[in-house]
Amino acid sequence: MRFFQFLKTSFFFRLLIFMLAVLFIPLIILVVNTQGAADASIQKQVSRINEQVVGQLMERIELTMIQLQDLGNQYGSFPTVLSSLTSTGSAYEDSVQTNYLSATLDIAASVFHNDGDLGLFRLRNEGLTTSSNVSYEDRERFSKVASNFLKSGKSWRYMNENVDNSGRSYYLRRIPFDTWQEAKGILIISIKNSLYRNLIQRVETDNKGFFTLVNAQGSLISSTNPLSIKDAHSSAQALLERWKQLGQSSQFLFNERLVLIKQSKQYDQVIVISEIPAEVLTEDTRRIRQFVQYWAVLLAIAGFISVLGFAFYLYRPLLAVRRHIERIKQGHFAPVKVAPAPREIGELSHTLNAMSVHMQTLLSDLKLSEELKRRTEIKALQSQINPHFLYNSLNTILVYTIMGDYDKIKSLMGSLLSLLRYSMEHFEQHVPLEQEIAYIDDYLHMLELRYERAFVLETEIDEGLEELLVPKLLLQPLVENAVFHGILPLKELNGKLILRVARITEGDQISISLTDNGKGINEFELAQLRMGLLLEATGMHIGIRNVWDRIRLVYGPEAEYEFTSSIDRGTTFLFRFNNKLD
Repeated sequence: MRFFQFLKTSFFFRLLIFMLAVLFIPLIILVVNTQGAADASIQKQVSRINEQVVGQLMERIELTMIQLQDLGNQYGSFPTVLSSLTSTGSAYEDSVQTNYLSATLDIAASVFHNDGDLGLFRLRNEGLTTSSNVSYEDRERFSKVASNFLKSGKSWRYMNENVDNSGRSYYLRRIPFDTWQEAKGILIISIKNSLYRNLIQRVETDNKGFFTLVNAQGSLISSTNPLSIKDAHSSAQALLERWKQLGQSSQFLFNERLVLIKQSKQYDQVIVISEIPAEVLTEDTRRIRQFVQYWAVLLAIAGFISVLGFAFYLYRPLLAVRRHIERIKQGHFAPVKVAPAPREIGELSHTLNAMSVHMQTLLSDLKLSEELKRRTEIKALQSQINPHFLYNSLNTILVYTIMGDYDKIKSLMGSLLSLLRYSMEHFEQHVPLEQEIAYIDDYLHMLELRYERAFVLETEIDEGLEELLVPKLLLQPLVENAVFHGILPLKELNGKLILRVARITEGDQISISLTDNGKGINEFELAQLRMGLLLEATGMHIGIRNVWDRIRLVYGPEAEYEFTSSIDRGTTFLFRFNNKLD
């Protein structure tokens, strides 16, 4: 588990992974693209050759059909054929004509080298004369085919029988050819499907595939597929179905075979199907793949060793630099010994050393400057308190002097001396909370003598916070503000102030609040007070401004304040801050 944690956080491991990725990702892309390009190139070449072969085969088939048509036209107008369609009136003469016709048909059939036969169907007596090699079953089939053709009303037709029947194709020609003349006979040219097989086999091909010929209805004419006739027929049906689904696309992949289908635009629209197994396509690319993979493995091994060595060469000085940076982040700016390293990394180490020394000097100067600034600001804020307080105190003594009340003057002078001694001793230091409260008691006693009104201070302090260190004279501006702006305007009211000091449960936060029973502050003035503290405005609410500034200087910018007030019911000033003085 620790090992995997080390790998997760190790700079060397991440550097190694990055460099290996830089090496292997382009290498993998190169291998994949090379193999893909080889496959595409060979498939394109095979497809082009296949297109040429199928086109050549289709040309041979259509040429054969043209020859059949020419042969039909030639013998359809042959005198012996035409004369046999009309009876001579003599049985002997008719027999002689039939013998001449049979000999003529044998001559014509010899063109096909036992792959074809001819026949003439006479309408006058529904007689059929064929070449000599036609069997009785084929004669019956000839008569049936001729009858079906006659019903079509066409002048000629090329048609195929279903493979489960005879495995033959037929070219039929009406005699006479023109349909406006009365038909007298039908010339039948029968082609065995072996002729098409010979045509396929004579087509030179290096693609090691096989061909299938079907008619427009999908019936098998001939095939070089090594499957049985039934399976070859089923395979052809599936390919034609897929071909139609793809919008009769000429070439497509089907069951790991490259299939090319082309349909003749002439005669009976015969369809040629070429199939090339997938292993034929990949046979030529296998050697290329092996060659590319062999060199890819060699390059990967060599690259891995090189990357490992280079990464280790960079690892040690970079690790030293990283540790140096970590020390700087933790506040340790002492220079470190620079280990031997490549030039750039060595310069970086020297630069870090110089930077850390400079940063140490700057931080020392900044710390001293901030401390002097903080002390100066606290002095300025405390100096705002003393003149203001002295003015009010001396003004009170003056009033009693005029009145000649020497007992009160004596009491006031005693309280004033006690307050001045407290404010002047140990200047700038923080004092325990209980001393600050004692100071507030003396201050309120002096105000009672001056205004002849009672001012009661109640305290609610959490246990253990009596010794809480607070800035000296922190509470006096709050008490003065509560008395002069809240209680004294209500002429007949004795003053009551409640000081609450509590420890907030979340974290080490302290809250100090002072509540009076004075006249209160309306919402508009309260909003002005909050806005003045937010915008750090001067010239208004000097006492509250002074307390808030001192709290932020001593306890930090995280300090918060909250002011609430109700008319004729009093005002509460609350401050929250993190205790940083214990």
